[in-house]
Amino acid sequence: MILTQEGNPLDDLHKMITLTRKKIHGVFHCDCLTSPSVEVSRRLQNNFDVIVTIFCVEYCCNTLQEYRSAIRNIADQVKPGGMYRLYRVQNTPLIQRNRRL
Repeated sequence: MILTQEGNPLDDLHKMITLTRKKIHGVFHCDCLTSPSVEVSRRLQNNFDVIVTIFCVEYCCNTLQEYRSAIRNIADQVKPGGMYRLYRVQNTPLIQRNRRL
């Protein structure tokens, strides 16, 4: 679906799947309320190039303090020069209670 939304023909699907599998090296369980937030070997701790969270962190937290701590715990796993991409839902109860997020 993303392939066609980006203007690429569906015929490129196999090529895109192959390319994606070469670039993605792992999917890891994360508990954003703990530190370290990812259970991985020491070699990978604080050494991720990219971390992406999609519509999940705001549902793990009951307070603004928990939310900030969760974001910090996740971001701490990104190596210097890396990137943390946070996609969130705007209308969760936590967001509604704390409009400054």
